[in-house]
Amino acid sequence: MFALCVLVFSIWPSIDISTSRFFYDPARGFYLGDGWWARFFYHLLGLKALTLIAAFGLLLAGAFFLRHNGRLWRWRIVYLFLVLLAGPGLLVNALLKDHWGRARPHQIVEFGGTARFTPALVPSRECARNCSFASGHAALGFYPVSLGFVFPGRRRQWLAAGLGLGGIGGYFRIVQGAHFLSDVVFAFFAVYGTAALTHRILRRRLAPVEAKT
Repeated sequence: MFALCVLVFSIWPSIDISTSRFFYDPARGFYLGDGWWARFFYHLLGLKALTLIAAFGLLLAGAFFLRHNGRLWRWRIVYLFLVLLAGPGLLVNALLKDHWGRARPHQIVEFGGTARFTPALVPSRECARNCSFASGHAALGFYPVSLGFVFPGRRRQWLAAGLGLGGIGGYFRIVQGAHFLSDVVFAFFAVYGTAALTHRILRRRLAPVEAKT
C-alpha cells in the first residue's frame, strides 16, 4: 500500500491541488476552516498529545505496584510511549515538518499565496519551519493503530479506530488549507511504520503479552 501511494503521488502530484480546491473559494479563501467544528478538532488533537503523555506517566508509575503481570504492563506502556515519541513526535513534527520545506496549501500561488507548490516526496525550501509535510494532527489521530501491536487480538479494531480518527483530523486540516491530502496519507505511514518497527525491536519483551492477550 505504501508503494502504491508513493507511485500515485509521484506520478500525479496534482491530486493534492485538486483535493484542496474543493474547499477553496477565490473570494473567501479556505472559508470552511473558520468553522467552530474545525477549530474544536484542531485544539482537541493538540490536547490529546499532552493528555497521553501525562497518562503514560501515571500508568507507568502504577504498573510498578502491580504484582500480577506488572512487568508485562510496564513494557506495554513503554512501547506505546516510544511510538508516540518517535512517530508523531520526532519523525513527523521534529524531522519532517521542520526540515522538508513544503509550503502549506494556503501559502502557495494556486490558493492566493506566494510560495511554489512542490510534490509531497520532493524536499524543498518553500517553507522554513512547521511546514506542510507531514500532518502532525493527523499523525496524532492515527496513533491508536499502535495499540493493535500491543493487543493483536483486536488489531483490526484499533486499525479502524486509528484510520477513522486520523482521517477526520486530516480532513479538518485539509479544509483549513493547512495540509494537502498527501500530508495526511504519509502521516499514517509514518505512524504505522514507527509502530511496526518499534514492535519488532521490542518483540521479545512484548511476546509474553501477546500470548496472554
